[in-house]
Parts: sequence; structure tokens; C-alpha cells
Amino acid sequence: MILNETTFKYYCDKYNFRYKLVGNHVQINSKRDIWYVPNNQFYVGKTHIKLLHNNIKGKGGWHFQSWFSSYDKLFYYILQHDNKISYSFNKMFRIDKILKQLQEV
Repeated sequence: MILNETTFKYYCDKYNFRYKLVGNHVQINSKRDIWYVPNNQFYVGKTHIKLLHNNIKGKGGWHFQSWFSSYDKLFYYILQHDNKISYSFNKMFRIDKILKQLQEV
């Protein structure tokens, strides 16, 4: 696979993410986090894309997230990751709200 800016633009537009080229690499900003695709993972004949992740909230720092066989799978994973975090975050505050209501009774 070859790093192709057109491909990143297509998927970022589709999922409402932002991207920027950082040297020969790509940084993707989703709703919740920052992702990084190092260009040195793109060699002729290589079939997987490496994805690194940096949490915006909580413990920061870059760490390896996963390998992907296509851009479809990579961007879908980022979308699902953001949605899972959003769901957990909303669920946590819903429980907090219920506990406050119970204390008031």
C-alpha cells in the first residue's frame, strides 16, 4: 500500500475527521483522540497499515493500537473507538445523575 493523501482526505471527509501530513506521516484527529499512521509502514508488497494512538484525555502518550489490512477497516475502527468512548462517557454521567437523584430522596 502506498500513502495516498487523496485516500485520507476521502475517509476523513466521510467520518468528519481531520488529518494533516507530518513529514511523510499522517496524523488523524477524530472526535476524541489523535491517531498516527507512520509512512515507513508502506513498502511495496506490505499488506498491513500500522496505527498509533494518543489519548487526548487521561493518560497521554503514543502507543501502538493495531494493524489493519485496509483503510476501510482502519477508519471504521477509529469511528467505533470514538463511539465506544462516547457511549461509556455518557453512561458514566447518567449513573452519576441517578445517584444524585437517589441522594435527594
